[in-house]
Amino acid sequence: MSERSKDDTLSSLISVVFDTSISMLILQARIMLLLNRLVGSWLSRYVEFLEGEASKPVRERVKVE
Repeated sequence: MSERSKDDTLSSLISVVFDTSISMLILQARIMLLLNRLVGSWLSRYVEFLEGEASKPVRERVKVE
């Protein structure tokens, strides 16, 4: 193998590894954004529920007759 083909092989290998790692980072970022949206949506609904419960009288919350 000539020196030039070794360099080309090495640089193409580095390029493939770099491209793969960048693609994985982008995929990970997209997954994190999706999870943040889902958790944020659930959390806002839970806070609304808690605010609704907090505004009820204590007797109604514990169902005392």
